[in-house]
Amino acid sequence: VSLAMMDKVISVDTKKKQVKVQAGCSVGELCKELRKHGLVLENLASIAEQQVAGFLQIGAHGTGAAIPPVEMQCIELKLVTPGEGTVTVNRDEDEDLFRMIQCGLGMFGIVCEVTIQCVPAHKLLEHSFTLSQEQVEAQHSKLIRDHKHVRYHWIPYTDDVVVTTCDNYTILNKLGFGMSKNTYTEAERLKPLRSLLVESGSKNLDELEGLSFADLRTMLLEEKSLDVNHIKRVNKAEAEFWKRSEGYRIGYSDEILQFDCGGQQWVLEMAIPAGTLGNPSYGDIDYMKRLLKEIEARELPAPAPIEQRWTASSNALLSPAASPSPSNIYSWIGIIMYLPLDDLKVRAEVTKLFKGYSSLMRGVLNGMEAQEHWAKIEFPGDSKEKEEMIRRIRSRYPVHKVKELRTRFDPNNILGNELLDTLFRTDT
Repeated sequence: VSLAMMDKVISVDTKKKQVKVQAGCSVGELCKELRKHGLVLENLASIAEQQVAGFLQIGAHGTGAAIPPVEMQCIELKLVTPGEGTVTVNRDEDEDLFRMIQCGLGMFGIVCEVTIQCVPAHKLLEHSFTLSQEQVEAQHSKLIRDHKHVRYHWIPYTDDVVVTTCDNYTILNKLGFGMSKNTYTEAERLKPLRSLLVESGSKNLDELEGLSFADLRTMLLEEKSLDVNHIKRVNKAEAEFWKRSEGYRIGYSDEILQFDCGGQQWVLEMAIPAGTLGNPSYGDIDYMKRLLKEIEARELPAPAPIEQRWTASSNALLSPAASPSPSNIYSWIGIIMYLPLDDLKVRAEVTKLFKGYSSLMRGVLNGMEAQEHWAKIEFPGDSKEKEEMIRRIRSRYPVHKVKELRTRFDPNNILGNELLDTLFRTDT
């Protein structure tokens, strides 16, 4: 089922700061339309190409320890169900049902229209800088508490962590307070990556003119995706690029919070409880240190970054960040491996290696109440690991309620698939 033609913004209520939009509209197009009315979505994931229904239904989250995942922006859903036809569910009129459906993974019906609570359009001041792992640990509670949005990019095989904070752009910023200028030129910033490519003999310097950081990194990773020594050098070059790129950027929030994630890639992202904003547990920071040590011990060709972000908890019962306490926060940690575009053999080898990398991530997370991001979940190849994932997910989410609603809205399991049918079986 494709909703690509259902891509219209139906109405914008500037007084209530709400938008009603068809499910197939992309997040990027929705943000463009909202800008005309002085509005924006409260938080955004890193890419703008998702359709709105998928964005809301699978637990996309953005970052900001005081801001919940994006499904919490939704106040009404209209879905077409095999069992009961078109159903409209409002957050205030049927809270129990809404909490089940607002992050419903598309398994209760095809979402065709949503109403979203927006906020006034605003500019952000983004600050990117690098810290050592020890400095991150020392400053962590202050960073996530003092900044509206924050993310860490840990770089394997280095001691460097790229920290990006975003806060509302103020009149003091406009006057220049709290901002310093970067002294490196674009060529100087990109030199570590360009030098590696020239050294390999695959490119000359003239061929690299006009290519972005993401372009250069993709080219480097495609050269030797599975060579751990090569990956170490690429990661060190990336760390140097970010050190030379420390500085500030100003823009509307939808421009700043969305960024280029690079080429084709495998990703696994998991959410873990991280205490409260006032009292972070630091379990997520300890986890990152253990994961990096395991990567080094096993000589895994793990490229940068390992991304870490935070959100507040969610009321949605199927959210990985679901919690009865609004004061709880969650850390979202994502690993990545890039896929070369043309070499099918290497793509297969990278895919196989990533399964092992994912197993490592899950293994280090054992006992931390971690849950996979729904948009990035894959069954492990190992049968024991698969059973452990199924057990963990069934113990975390209200499986019986899911079964009841699937039986009600989709009695013949038209909307099922292998993943959902395994995790939320309707015949038991």
